[in-house]
Amino acid sequence: MQFEQAKMMLVVRKDLGMSIGKIAAQVGHAVLFGYKEALRVDPSAVQAWEIQSSPKIAVAANSEEEIDEL
Repeated sequence: MQFEQAKMMLVVRKDLGMSIGKIAAQVGHAVLFGYKEALRVDPSAVQAWEIQSSPKIAVAANSEEEIDEL
């Protein structure tokens, strides 16, 4: 099966007022949870993502509504 380029997108809400350390910890939790869930749901997609060097992008949102727009 052929997959287009895949990226893990990490979205951080700036309106929650978390410290940089707290944001880093929460992103780490999210990455691990997302990875495990993706392995359960579609292992071949995870394998394709890993072959592509596991690209990730991080973006910020000012509110929950902005996340919904993404």
